[in-house]
Amino acid sequence: MQKYRYAWWRLQHWPLLVLAVITLLQAARSLLNPGVELVPLWLRLAVVAGGLLMVGILVWGIAQFFFTYLAMSDEGVGERRWPGKLKLVPWDKVQDVRNYTSLAIFKNDILVYKEIRQISGVESKEVLNFFVLSDFKGWPKGALADELHKRRPQAFKK
Repeated sequence: MQKYRYAWWRLQHWPLLVLAVITLLQAARSLLNPGVELVPLWLRLAVVAGGLLMVGILVWGIAQFFFTYLAMSDEGVGERRWPGKLKLVPWDKVQDVRNYTSLAIFKNDILVYKEIRQISGVESKEVLNFFVLSDFKGWPKGALADELHKRRPQAFKK
């Protein structure tokens, strides 16, 4: 199974990570200040709680970067978005590669595939879903693009 790692330049949550680092630095600075005993206890607890929240956000963002990947094998193509599991889609379910724009400014290439979703206990429906190819190293020029062209050339024909 060939894995393609998350591209660092596509890290979507970098403003949140920067805010987390700044908040942690300010929380540490304010708690280590010699005049901290003049600050009410409730405010010190709020700073500690905010600092812990920011540590969680920082760990989550870094873990998402290191443990998210796109995988290709003979069985199909799959994506693992941390903290979730690998979702593998058989090659015959892959439809095509499309351009997608969100919020009218963020342009992405997506790999569209069909999947079966349960509607109720007995009823299911075939729907379209997608993986964002632009989030991974090797797209649109590189090993990921070459491998996808080789394994599913029909996805690129319009």
